[in-house]
Amino acid sequence: MYHGPADQIQLNRNAVRCRFMHGLTVQLETADGLPLMEREMSQLPGSSTVMLHHTGGYLSARPDLTVIPNFSHADRCQEFLPISMAELERLRHFLGNAWVKPRTRTLLSRQSIRMLHSFRIQVGEQVLSLLPSLPLADDSEQPDDRHSLLLFYDSWKVEEMRLFRPLLFYTVFGTGNHARMMMLSIESFLRYHDLPADFLLITDSHPDTIRSQIPDELRARLHVWVVQAADFFEYCLQRYRIAEWPDVNQFQPLLYLDTDVMFNADMTDFLVDLAVSPKIMVGDEYWSRLSWSPSVGCQLFEEDPFPLPFTFGSNSGAMGIPNARRHRLHLKATVEVMLRYAAVRGKNSLRWFDQACANYVSAKLGAFDGKALAHRVEHFPNEVQSRLRHFNAVKLRLRHFSDTGTLQFKRPDLIHFWRARDKLAAMEARAQRQESERAENRKKLRSKYSNAAVPAAGPTDGQSSITSEVTADGPAKGFHGHDLR
Repeated sequence: MYHGPADQIQLNRNAVRCRFMHGLTVQLETADGLPLMEREMSQLPGSSTVMLHHTGGYLSARPDLTVIPNFSHADRCQEFLPISMAELERLRHFLGNAWVKPRTRTLLSRQSIRMLHSFRIQVGEQVLSLLPSLPLADDSEQPDDRHSLLLFYDSWKVEEMRLFRPLLFYTVFGTGNHARMMMLSIESFLRYHDLPADFLLITDSHPDTIRSQIPDELRARLHVWVVQAADFFEYCLQRYRIAEWPDVNQFQPLLYLDTDVMFNADMTDFLVDLAVSPKIMVGDEYWSRLSWSPSVGCQLFEEDPFPLPFTFGSNSGAMGIPNARRHRLHLKATVEVMLRYAAVRGKNSLRWFDQACANYVSAKLGAFDGKALAHRVEHFPNEVQSRLRHFNAVKLRLRHFSDTGTLQFKRPDLIHFWRARDKLAAMEARAQRQESERAENRKKLRSKYSNAAVPAAGPTDGQSSITSEVTADGPAKGFHGHDLR
């Protein structure tokens, strides 16, 4: 039972609950089951709300969270809306997260979903009556694991909402520069995004060792999953075991990155698309054909010949997973193919073992979308890939006209440094270049709007903010989300 504005739902969470005793008598008790008081319940005519009264007056819940047991007269502070504990958990889950509307690819921030007075709820730009709009979910899931909710409005109209709580995850084993490279990757994400994303490190290092290298402001968002990997084969295997991480179902979507991958632009639109995608998203290598390239598993296709559904193989350095539970079987298939092939042929039989097996599973089960990241990743430095990217850009419509009418390429969203001789040095140089570009852009903004205030902090230079609406057509024109209709 709840009464009050949105910012109070957390304050009195689990503080008081209601138990029906007999007839219309209810007992208010603490979350621990200690009785507080008994009251008679009466429903208001033509309304779903009730009043709780006793001989001395009405139970009143004030906006400041104070409770008056026997208020002398009835007003709006004496109205309550009975809902079940399951409904309350779903409501809290809905209010506590950001969501994507799959039909329109609209991103709704946590701030754009809030409780209002008089038992109403604001969802983006629409204000709904709470009772018919209470979100519904698959009750077989745990409250914090609900990735999809159904929201009803105008009595019978319905919209689906998908959880938007991104998780970026990396694997770091042994010693070397990988931990520092991972931090450069995370910093590049934060440079272009202002999203409620968390980060997971799969490692064989002690969590305290890892957290000591992490800035204080990131520690609450960084999770460490300690596993043991005996060799490089097992190290590569771990990314496909992400569905086994105990807390994975709290997040959606998931984005795996090699530690030598950096963000180079805002990818909020991709993460929104990923949250509603039916397939795992990867990036094709246009220079690696399945029929003859060992890096994408040509040996497996030779040993198990079948008509190939596509031409090119994909790179495993960046992999978007819409939902761990939904794609658990496909990830498990990759793990099993790797283990079983290694048992028969040996762990050194494939140079790019996990990538070859992932491409085989993709071709066999159809679980991966190789075009989703193909135009977003630039492999540095790679002249062959750059020329092929130039050729395929026309087909994928990645080129566009600038203000001067010059035909240009779209800025790559990710840069993969797998071919760099000194990956760490190349990534540090790129980070410095990005910071210089950011400073230059802010300088141009100050020059252009010299009479207007320029924010000292917050998303700038194309950096996304979750308070903005993002649709399939790109950044939206206003704040929050569209009307549910």
